[in-house]
Amino acid sequence: GRQARPYVGRAAVTIGMGGVLGLLTLKWFGVSVMEAVGNTASANARLLLWRYALDDAAQSWLGVGPMHFSRVPRGDAAHPHNFYLQTAAELGWPAALALLAAVLYGLWCLLRRLRARREQEAQAWGPGLVAACIAIAVDAGLSGNLVMPLPQVWVAIAVGLACAWYKADTPSEVPARRRVSVGHLAVAAIMAVHLGVAWMEYRQPSPHLSASRWI
Repeated sequence: GRQARPYVGRAAVTIGMGGVLGLLTLKWFGVSVMEAVGNTASANARLLLWRYALDDAAQSWLGVGPMHFSRVPRGDAAHPHNFYLQTAAELGWPAALALLAAVLYGLWCLLRRLRARREQEAQAWGPGLVAACIAIAVDAGLSGNLVMPLPQVWVAIAVGLACAWYKADTPSEVPARRRVSVGHLAVAAIMAVHLGVAWMEYRQPSPHLSASRWI
């Protein structure tokens, strides 16, 4: 209700800024929006990849093996852009159902905790962390972020922060918003490393994927 308004306001500003920066970035590189969402990123290609994953899952109740979705050439996709279906394809339906149950149970626990905790500091952290975990769970069904190195780290940080917030029993155990802690410094260091790696990739004369033998 009323307690959600500050978070909703901040989220709206953040989403708006992200959208504007995204469009400016595409314009800077001379790429149209349609080009940016084409090929493997398009909805049609995803449906095709999901069908491949279902075909693999149908071969064995234990799946075709870890990381074996990419054992055959499937365009430029080494994963089906759906973590749940990838789990079913590579580890089998029991593992996929167990994963889905764990995700739903974890989100349910976080939502219950969020409604129960009324302290100001807990409410300052909780909505953002819960929203991030929900976003991760939804995105896992539509993208390949969970099998890519950089977003894997961000997911681990978000889920780890959510677990720490969930386990904190008293407001004093939740760090004050403006206090710089070891955790803040660690996150800042990881961000600096990632930005450095991204800058080195940006300065490459041509994308490495262009040399792929499947393209």
